[in-house]
Amino acid sequence: MANNITIDSSVLEGILSSINADKSKLEGVKSKLASSFSALTSAGLFEACLSSLQSEVSDIASTYDVLYSNIKSHVDEVGNLENEVEKVGNDYRSYYGASSGGGGGYSYSGDDNTVEEVEEGQSVDPEKLDKKVESLDINSAGTMLAFVSLVKESDTSLLELLFNTDKAEYFTDLLKKFYNTYGTLEVEYDDAKEVQKKFLKNILNSDSDLPAELTNVTILQFKTYLYSIAKENSTTTYDLLTDDKYKDILTTSLKKLYDGEVEEDQFEGEYALEFKAFVNTKANKKNKTAEEALADISNLL
Repeated sequence: MANNITIDSSVLEGILSSINADKSKLEGVKSKLASSFSALTSAGLFEACLSSLQSEVSDIASTYDVLYSNIKSHVDEVGNLENEVEKVGNDYRSYYGASSGGGGGYSYSGDDNTVEEVEEGQSVDPEKLDKKVESLDINSAGTMLAFVSLVKESDTSLLELLFNTDKAEYFTDLLKKFYNTYGTLEVEYDDAKEVQKKFLKNILNSDSDLPAELTNVTILQFKTYLYSIAKENSTTTYDLLTDDKYKDILTTSLKKLYDGEVEEDQFEGEYALEFKAFVNTKANKKNKTAEEALADISNLL
């Protein structure tokens, strides 16, 4: 075969189980959303945001369905192929086996150089992972993040894997696992932090919408506003969120949106209210004031 793909069926079966379990959790969340926010909706608040949340949950659940269907189909195809190969192998052994003397086969003896040795192995020139992630389109990045979300440790969030340099090695190993499972060539890396940095920079600076795995209850759902701040200060969204020299600018700008003091029409009204509700939720969860939460972007991830 021109393309060698190594498949660990036990891993894929585990992924399928995780997909079903996570989808069930999502459906449970969706069923409780309306009652959880009943106090707000009864007061005429949060209705649009609630509807948006319910729609997002449904979209994510649908994504799980697609992932399950595609992976299950792939596993079944591989299983059928393995069975066919095993059958051919068994037929061959029974026909040419030493004990059978079958087939009227010929015996040939020659010098040691008659047949070249063929050895199956890995690619002699593995692709560099940092170069691969640097050129990803947003859809491919989303597919990889969906995979990482399914196989990562449950006590580690996706945002931690992307923003915490202490998690760079773990995150990069998961990306390598994705490529070596589904790719056509082996991938390797020299510097895990560089891979993490380039992946995050790629998706944050993209003009496209971020994958749902990154925007669910994180400040990245307000990427449009973050992008506007970055543009106003002649920088990128990635640098705005990761470079300490922009920390005060970011905090001041977020405070303006929280207080509803923005000038652009697209960030007024419901947008500002949703941001304020989001910040308050994050602040309460971390037992901080809104001001404290806004002072450190890590509180809002």
